[in-house]
Formats: sequence, structure tokens, C-alpha cells
Amino acid sequence: MASSSVALTRLVFFEPQDVWFFRDARAFAAGTDHKARLVFPPPPTTVHGAVRTFVAWTNTSWRPPEPLPPGYGDPDTRAPIRVIGPYPARRGADGCPPVTTYHPLPADCVVRRSDDGARLARRRRLASPDFVRSRAEQFVLWEPQLGEGESVEKVGKAGPVPFETISAYLLGEQDLALAEDGLWAQENRFGIAIDRSTRTVEEGRLYTAEFLRTTDGGGLAALVQISDASIGDQLPEEGILQLGGESRLAAFRSFDPPDWNKEAVASALEGKARFTVYLATPAPVPPSELLASMSQRWKGLSDLGPRTVAIASAGVERTSSFDLLRGTPRRSLLQTNPGTVVVVETDLPPSSDLVAEIHGETVFVEESEGWWLGLGQVFLGAPPTLVEAGG
Repeated sequence: MASSSVALTRLVFFEPQDVWFFRDARAFAAGTDHKARLVFPPPPTTVHGAVRTFVAWTNTSWRPPEPLPPGYGDPDTRAPIRVIGPYPARRGADGCPPVTTYHPLPADCVVRRSDDGARLARRRRLASPDFVRSRAEQFVLWEPQLGEGESVEKVGKAGPVPFETISAYLLGEQDLALAEDGLWAQENRFGIAIDRSTRTVEEGRLYTAEFLRTTDGGGLAALVQISDASIGDQLPEEGILQLGGESRLAAFRSFDPPDWNKEAVASALEGKARFTVYLATPAPVPPSELLASMSQRWKGLSDLGPRTVAIASAGVERTSSFDLLRGTPRRSLLQTNPGTVVVVETDLPPSSDLVAEIHGETVFVEESEGWWLGLGQVFLGAPPTLVEAGG
């Protein structure tokens, strides 16, 4: 994490004490909309708000709904806490990494299924540069040839995979075995609205709420940075905080941050003027503008004359969240989904130092809203083989 103002970064793992309830900011009222729908993983504003509330509650006499104390910002200001994530995650068993993060499958891949199980196959043919420029948001991908008894499906139907799978993909490995690990299950619960004046149920106000129950050791992880020592230089090693709707509790533990296999990626890209950019967290820019944000963030990349060669989009959607302090929805954002892949070409190969600086960081300039919320985190990797459209 390249910032002179940040003293310490920790990987924080959150584990629910029962179930979790995350939903977006769309209005819900029993009797009019009969289902409160689950959103997972939650937006970064949810985790950011939970961490900031915990730090303020622990270190000061502040209690909601009073305004945040000086130094903690306000509902529109993220400083001085930065969050990158959250990622679905699993707590490690003895002898394993303490936390394994899970990430969407890259959009330039497909899942191939046979009697031997599921494997991740990288598509070797993407849209040509002319096609990319002429169709700003929709890109055609060609399917790989199938063997006897094989079927293929888009990666959107498969769940997230451990970072070790993403790392192998970034290093250019092909035909990866795909272990589908169920981290969570949706749990529907029924409720009925209560008339507060009479404390009796209201007729016709039955509703369903979608909750999330994680499997053993499942949870969420996020990188957390606190940049102002006056509010504390870091979270405790462990604790309990409220996370999500209905004041649900989560236990947390903090660990050293991962390096996202920077050294191996820098070595794999040595001497290469074409590389893959994999989007690990949502970005509030269209896929076609992702490289422009990167060039603004890193002058060393801008000096190499980067250009987009191909894009595999994981989709663009509008998201929103709820401001608990104000009791109102936050402004919705149109975002590019994680898993999106952009193939970039430069005049000269990027240096190993530049690759290491970009890999695992976010594409927005420091101190911006996107930087505080960890939007647009990217991983670099080896490129696919490209052919012209119609080839």
C-alpha cells in the first residue's frame, strides 16, 4: 500500500456469530415488497462504517446518533480509515495460511465440466482492438473447443475461488482444477410487521428476509489502514463489532496483510509489453476507462504509452448502500464488477518495480473517495493469446 500517511495495514477477518443480513438501499416495507434481498459480499461502505463506528466507540465517549467526534470525518468523508475489500474468506486450519481470501473467476475464462470434475479454462481468443473501441461496453468472447463428454459454462454461474487459483491464473497457468468450495448458504426467514402503538401484528404484512449463513470458518476479510494516530494506530488484534443489518455481531481478528504474490507476478511479466489487468474490487468507471484511471494513478505506467487491446467485462451494475447515521440511502454508483479483465499493451515492458507497485493496489489517486473505499483494486498477470474478430 503506497501511502506516506499510512503507518500500518492489517488483514482483518470477520466471522459472524450467527447469521448476517446485508442488503442494498432499495426501499423495503412489509406488505409492499414481500422480500428483503441479500447482497453478498456487502459494499465497502458497510465494512468501512462498521470499523469506523467500532474505533470511535472504543476510543471516545461518542455514541450514535450524535455526530462523529472530531478527527473521524463525517458521513461523507472516509478519512482517516481506509478499507480494501471486503472479500469472502475462510479462516485457516492449523498449518494453513491464517486467512484465505476468495475472488470472482476472471471474465476471460470459462468453466469446463466433465466426469473428472470442473476445470477453469482460459479463453484464448478475445475481441480485436477495433471491436473494443467500437462497442464501449459489450465484448464478444469465443468459446474454447470442447472434448468428448465436456460441457462449458460462463464463469458467472460459479462461485468465488481461493486466491491461489487467481494467482495461478495470473502466472499464466492453463486448465486449472476448480475446487468449488461452498462458503455460505442463503437462509430465508419469515417475519411480520408489528404495530408499535398496540404492539400487535399487522394483518397482511408478512415478509421474507434473505440471511446469509457461512459454513465453518467462513466469513469476510478486508485490508484496513488507519492513517491518523490520534484515533488509534490500528484495530485490536481481536474483538467484537456490529456488522450488517439488525445489529448482527461479528468477531474479528487481524493478521499481517498478504503480498498477493507480487514477486512471482513481477518475474512472470519481465520483458513483456502485454499483460492482463484483473479487477479484484468494484470500480465506479466503465471497463473502457479503467486503463485511463491507472495511467492517472501511476505516471510510470502513463510514460509507457499504455493502450487497451481487449476487454472481458464481468458486467456493469448500479449499487447502493444505506447510511445508518443519517437513516437515508447513499448515492448509488454505476460500477464495473470485479472479475473484469483488461488486456493492456505498452511501448516498453514495465519494470519489475512498477509491476510490484501496481499489483494489489487501487487505481484511484490517494485521498480520493475511491482510494479510501478501496475501489478498483487490480492484480496484474500474463496475457491470453489474442486473435482478430472473425479469426
